[in-house]
Amino acid sequence: MALEDFKILSEICSLDSMIQKHMVNIESERLRITQLSNARNVKQSEIESEQKLIKENRQKLSALENQLAHDEQVLSRARENLSNATTEREATGLQHEVDIFAPKISQLEDKILELIEQMEKSESLIKTNLGFLTGSEKTLGEIQKEVDSVVAKEQSEIDINNDRISNLESLLPAGFSQPFSYARNKYRFNHPICFLEGTSCERCRFFVDRQTCMSIDKGEGIFTCGGCGRVLISKYCR
Repeated sequence: MALEDFKILSEICSLDSMIQKHMVNIESERLRITQLSNARNVKQSEIESEQKLIKENRQKLSALENQLAHDEQVLSRARENLSNATTEREATGLQHEVDIFAPKISQLEDKILELIEQMEKSESLIKTNLGFLTGSEKTLGEIQKEVDSVVAKEQSEIDINNDRISNLESLLPAGFSQPFSYARNKYRFNHPICFLEGTSCERCRFFVDRQTCMSIDKGEGIFTCGGCGRVLISKYCR
C-alpha cells in the first residue's frame, strides 16, 4: 500500500472518529428526553397504583363501617338491657356480651383509622405526582426543542463527514474498496486499520506469514488480517 493510500484510509478513520463523537452527543441529548419520560412513566404508574389501593381501601372501609354500626347497636342494646336485668343469670350473660363487643368495636375503630390514614397518604402521593406530571410536561417540551436543535446540528456534521468519506473512498485504487469496507463495517469505531508488528497483527496478534509481511512492507496492494479482518499497514507508514 502506497503512503498516499494509507493517508486516505487514515483520514477516513479520523472522520469516523469525529462521527462517533457526534453520535455520542446525539445519544446524550436523547437520553435527557428518555430519562424525563421514564420518570414521568414511574410517577404515572405510582398514581395508578395508589388509585387502585384507594379503591380497595374504600371497599374495606365500607365493610368495616357497616360492621362497626352493627356491633355498636348490639353493644348499645346489651348495655341498655343490662341496666334493666332482673336476674343475676341475665345480667351475667349481658355483661359477657358487653365484654366481647366493647374491645371488638375498639379494634374496628383502630382499623378504620388506619385505613383512613393510608388513603390520605395515597391521596397526598397522587397530588404530588400530578404536580410533577403537570410541571414536567412543560419542561419536556422545552427540552425536546433543545434536543431537536442539537441533534439537527450534530446530524449535519455527520452528513458532512460522510460526504467527505465518500469522496475519499473514490480516490482509493481499484481493489481497495471491498476489503476496506469489510474492515470498516466490522470495526468502524475500533481501528479498522492497524500496523503490522513484526509478523503479527497489532490488534489480535494473529501470525502473518513472512511473504505477506514483505508484500505489505513493499506496498504491494491491500492486505487484511486472517484473524480479525482488519487492514494491515506497514510499520514504515508510521
